[in-house]
Amino acid sequence: MNNSDRKALEFDLVLARVCEYATFELAKKAILEEEVDFNPLVIKRKLALSKEAEQIILKHGRVDLSDIKDIRPLLDTLNKGLSLTSRELLSVLDHNAHIKRITRFFRDIEDLEYLEDFLQDLFYDETIMQRISQCIDQNAKILDSASSRLKELRRALNKCEKDLSDTAQDFMRRNANSLQETVVYLRHDRYCFLVKNSDKNKFDGFFHGESSSGLANYVEPKVLIILNNLKSELEEKIHDEESAILLELSQLVLSQADHFYNNLDSLIELEKALAKADYGLKNEGVLAKLQEDLDLEEIAHPLIDPKKVVRNSYHLQKPIKGIVISGSNTGGKTVSLKIIGLSVLLTYLGIPLLAKRASVPLYSKVLVDIDEEQSIIDSLSTFSARLNKLKEILKDLSKDSLLLIDEIASGTDPKEGEALALAIIDYLEKKDCHFIITTHFSRVKEHALASRVLMIASQAFDLEKMRPTYKYLENTIGYSNALDIAQNYLNNDEIIAKARLYYLENADEATRSLKALEEKESELVQKEKELADLKAELLRSKETYEEQVAELAKNKEELLKQAQSEYISYVNKQKARLGNLIKKAEDNRESLLTIQKQLQKEEAEPLKEEHDFKVGEKARILSTKQVGTIIAIKKDTARLDVNGINLTTSLSDLEYVAHVETAKVRKVHSERSFKRVKRDLNLIGLHVDEALELVANFLDEAYGHNMKQVKIIHGVGTLALKKAVEQYLKNAKIVKSFKTAEHYDGGSGATIVELK
Repeated sequence: MNNSDRKALEFDLVLARVCEYATFELAKKAILEEEVDFNPLVIKRKLALSKEAEQIILKHGRVDLSDIKDIRPLLDTLNKGLSLTSRELLSVLDHNAHIKRITRFFRDIEDLEYLEDFLQDLFYDETIMQRISQCIDQNAKILDSASSRLKELRRALNKCEKDLSDTAQDFMRRNANSLQETVVYLRHDRYCFLVKNSDKNKFDGFFHGESSSGLANYVEPKVLIILNNLKSELEEKIHDEESAILLELSQLVLSQADHFYNNLDSLIELEKALAKADYGLKNEGVLAKLQEDLDLEEIAHPLIDPKKVVRNSYHLQKPIKGIVISGSNTGGKTVSLKIIGLSVLLTYLGIPLLAKRASVPLYSKVLVDIDEEQSIIDSLSTFSARLNKLKEILKDLSKDSLLLIDEIASGTDPKEGEALALAIIDYLEKKDCHFIITTHFSRVKEHALASRVLMIASQAFDLEKMRPTYKYLENTIGYSNALDIAQNYLNNDEIIAKARLYYLENADEATRSLKALEEKESELVQKEKELADLKAELLRSKETYEEQVAELAKNKEELLKQAQSEYISYVNKQKARLGNLIKKAEDNRESLLTIQKQLQKEEAEPLKEEHDFKVGEKARILSTKQVGTIIAIKKDTARLDVNGINLTTSLSDLEYVAHVETAKVRKVHSERSFKRVKRDLNLIGLHVDEALELVANFLDEAYGHNMKQVKIIHGVGTLALKKAVEQYLKNAKIVKSFKTAEHYDGGSGATIVELK
């Protein structure tokens, strides 16, 4: 394609939009300059590259190439036999590091096929990376570690500079009266002093010129000359050694220069595929399929605002060879031509189309005649310029070409232009190609209606609002509406009425019939639109109804599940209560037996001696035989500290103990220490009230046994139980902290509790 055709289709503007999705500058330039290759193998490969790039982005994300610089100028410098600077060598180091990063990104991606061709050519050199890192720091300064000789020279220079500084300071102290200022100056990279003119010959040394005032001279004393000379000599040797190091590194890079050139070429192709895929994914585009028929479903022009664009569907299927698009001016006929042309060319570059579905044929060429301006240089009229363009197109026309012509044979006498248009269409029908044209000529529309290889189409126009809808309609005739549009713009009834009269007088029977047909068709289209709107409304109502039915079914299912869950919970709760009742009954039975035995024992034993208990005294709980210290007395009850546990009992159940037997206390403690206590509590399936009761008992028991950490299993569910447990833990005084369990320990379905 030539630049004129690219401009006519706004092809380069679309490529500029696509290149915004590239992160590598060289790839952006390559996308803008990419030429369309009509070779089927090339087209299929580019589509496959974009498809594979889409899959990579979806599964693994977008690899970033924005930090990669173009190092080709540096490589060109090396090929000229020159050395690189330390900063340029850092650019080579960065290049190797980025290639290594990219290689690692793609290393674990399986099933790579087309992109693998570029990835396998990527090269980085660990030796170069290590050597440059050893020699140059991130500020481009050559390091002492670059060579042992450089290290020694810099050490000697540091010593020399220290000796210079010390000697200069000593000189200033001894000759302060002769100096204009007690400051060491650096003239021509040598240490010197500003000596008063009266004393300038006092020192045997070298003069470096007068001061600006002329009252003093810059003098390098003899005592500093030797050290300054040594300093200059060392600096020159250091410079030579640094140059040798840079030369060594440059030669190392030069040995792999071809690989680095190839890296950039591969990265350009890789990034082009990724950018095209990214453009498609972020704009909801699709990659077109390659088929015999043209099929573009709900496609949008890529340069029009997505909020304003009108999506259309275009079809060109056998036996149809051409489409004749009619309709009013500014109605979108040219836009339709451009969309079709762009869709073909973008597909051939592997760029997704902004469509619901798309397929395009494999054309050998795309030929364009759109909006050709009048040629002033060649003294050609608009009509002549169009004919000149058409001559070149017909000369270039070949099998399987796609030809796009806007306003065929316009710009001259309508009758003659109409005749020429019909002759051109007849010629194209005989060729094995596809063509799409736009026209206002009535006889061309009639011809399209009668032809078996042409399809008539139109761009709809809203007569009520007097504006185009930009909707493309297949198998419909478009009316130019010139007089209606003129009436809206001119707002002159007299002119428009006379124009309509002239039109009817000059129109032949066929034209009037066609106009009547167009009007009837317009009415039919309007009816079809109303029918389509009604159908869409019915479909929406149906979808709403089905959604409501589905929602009811879902609610029914959820209610059944909830009822079943509540029933199971109720049964489990009743079972638990029944178990508690049975246990209480058994406990009461044992208690009655115990009381009976106690009464029998009391009959045989003397009565317990009455005692007025006081805080701090030792006492034995008769019912449990535990001994502790009284820490509080309230009415008829007392609270005892039994081995660190607070127990409350009635005063009548206490027996005064004067001395506590050590062995007995130790025995009680031993029995308590080895009692088995669970470290986790399962609340799943319980209601909040019964669950919290179990939590309280569980924490008290764990705390009483000096346990520091326990786990409460509550599940996830609706989170109601989890929130209730967390609220209880916040207010529990014996709780130090709590947190959600780790993934391996139950995750969000369990809570770990730290006790004080």
